[in-house]
Amino acid sequence: MIDVAKELQGFVEGLHEDSVERFCDIADVIGEFNKVLNKLGKEQYRYSSQLDEIMMFLEEQGNYHKECVFLQQQNRMKDMEVKRLVAVLLNILDLYEDLYRYSLKYGDESWKEQMTMQWNRTGIMLKQNGIVRIEGIGELFVPQLYVVEEIRQVPGIPNGQIVDIIRSGYMYNGEIIRKAKVVVNQTLEEQDEQALNCAEADKGKEGV
Repeated sequence: MIDVAKELQGFVEGLHEDSVERFCDIADVIGEFNKVLNKLGKEQYRYSSQLDEIMMFLEEQGNYHKECVFLQQQNRMKDMEVKRLVAVLLNILDLYEDLYRYSLKYGDESWKEQMTMQWNRTGIMLKQNGIVRIEGIGELFVPQLYVVEEIRQVPGIPNGQIVDIIRSGYMYNGEIIRKAKVVVNQTLEEQDEQALNCAEADKGKEGV
């Protein structure tokens, strides 16, 4: 059997001194190279593990994005469904309001009393569910809540006061669903002032 250690020793002893030094230098370089190579291998393994974690994270992010898109679509569908239900509810309330206001104009006293009681009860039920009816008779007109459908001259009350309701408005949780359509008082003084302003504006245009 070959004695490897003895053979190597003999090989080294047979080398020239300079060759031995070069041989040792090469061995040192190879040793350092192996150290670097081992270090790179460990770093490669660490980076590979991190890359796997990143890929898993990106995959999770992709699934999360898909889930978000799905939830957004579901929310849009629910929002559309709510709007459709609100539109149906408003139509029903408008029909009920037509009956109520008709009874006030043409019904007998018992019918008026019954319809008024039901109208007020309905308002309470709506309010308990976050829906507030906008009427405003006796209130001053504000454009945020009302739309002027008609103007009347009623003596003895302030200009801009609401004197009648044509169609009630509604709010849901503080957000206006629909403004109320109202009849607003306009005093003669206000009417004369508006007419004067219009006349002055026409004169200004003619002057131009």
